[in-house]
Amino acid sequence: MAKGGADDAIGRSRGGLSTRIHARLGARGLPVRLALSAGEAADMRRAPELLAGLSPGCDYAEIRQRIRVAGSRDHVPATRQKCRQITVPPAPYRQRNLIGRRFDRLEHFRRLAARFDKLERNFLSTVALAAIRLWARFASRT
Repeated sequence: MAKGGADDAIGRSRGGLSTRIHARLGARGLPVRLALSAGEAADMRRAPELLAGLSPGCDYAEIRQRIRVAGSRDHVPATRQKCRQITVPPAPYRQRNLIGRRFDRLEHFRRLAARFDKLERNFLSTVALAAIRLWARFASRT
């Protein structure tokens, strides 16, 4: 594909060129499903991919419903623009840092942090290999 083509997953943001990694985490906070998008793309674009069975173009209400049906609780507060505000208990909201810590662990892999791979499929493979290493570290400790 030509430079800057559709399969690069490189987008422009305030910090320059970037790629966003989307992940669905399991109960232990380890990645179960992965997806990539350009840096400026919204998280909602990849939600149907990560949560199987969602229709493309769904909204946060549909995602929240899907999470509840699966037997989990959502801990994402509504944005200020929403008419109906959703409150989230403080304790589970504080535990959201687990997600940030897992992404920090992925960023320890220099190849991910520097984005040496140019094509989306190659970069996604690198992300998957890093996730496998996280799983292997967890398995060796238990």
